[in-house]
Amino acid sequence: MKSSARSVQKHRILLFFMLVILMPVLLLSTCALGEIQRPNGGGESRTVTIAATGGFYNYFLPWDYLSDMPYEGGSLAQAASVIRELRENKNIILIDCGDSMNGNAGDLFFNDPVEPMAAGMNALNYDACAAGDLDFISGPERFQKLKRSLDAPFLAANIYQADGARLADDCAVIERGGLRVGIFGLVTPDAVSPDAMSGCTVSDPSEEARRIIDEYRDQCDLFIAVVHAPDSVDHALSDSSGDLDLYPVSDLAAACPELDLILSPPADHNIQDLSVITLSAELSGGEWSVTDTGREIYNPRDYAPDPDLSVRLDPYDGWAKETVRAGY
Repeated sequence: MKSSARSVQKHRILLFFMLVILMPVLLLSTCALGEIQRPNGGGESRTVTIAATGGFYNYFLPWDYLSDMPYEGGSLAQAASVIRELRENKNIILIDCGDSMNGNAGDLFFNDPVEPMAAGMNALNYDACAAGDLDFISGPERFQKLKRSLDAPFLAANIYQADGARLADDCAVIERGGLRVGIFGLVTPDAVSPDAMSGCTVSDPSEEARRIIDEYRDQCDLFIAVVHAPDSVDHALSDSSGDLDLYPVSDLAAACPELDLILSPPADHNIQDLSVITLSAELSGGEWSVTDTGREIYNPRDYAPDPDLSVRLDPYDGWAKETVRAGY
């Protein structure tokens, strides 16, 4: 276990980042990553960069199929231009925070073995994708199809099927910059519709996080939780002091002070920004603790769609436009 002082220090950093992540912004680190190597002493410092997307609502290209007109809110293809620019300078851990697979006439693609958003994320080599409440509305069979079609783990640690097995993956362990980062996804109990996901139950997010951290403790140097809550959950800051009044985020932070970062999109998140967070960690007493942070803001809507990804996704786009114009 971490010492009490170290836990308090990490908790403060965690609260700072919840303030950042609750704003729908794009953050870009200016710190470079070190070469991958195992911890072997005291006083070392290393840096890892986390890039997080979410809320694409099936806008894989900047086109709204129901209105049959360009979409100006941002798309995966535009975020891809930012991601490729980032990767010119450093390795990143690329995470989607959920609510990206449904929307924008997404049912047009339900019969495709690999739907366009999954195809795009595979092409961009996402490291992990956390499920959001909208990713469950089409039922468990389609959810499992999405899970199979994604190359990255599809994370929702606290959703269980009737047989007691988890519906999705629990934790992804990614090594970058000499740090082993454990990433797991959580949803709130009211994020999953009983009608759509019959037979599935949602366990307490904080209790599930505690189990995962205890299970993966020896495999990870840092932990990141992606908490996705539906619009009914209050994500407002309680006051300007930095104290948070969130559910389940405040409960999660208190129950699991080992967490180094919580990604929790705000309830009114309607734009497809990409958040890039830099965590600098120092080794002391055989444990890594986050000691410094960095960020910079970008907006994918200011970028042209990535040409390579656009070409890959053009067949989906052409078929969808043709179908809608024929009387969808």
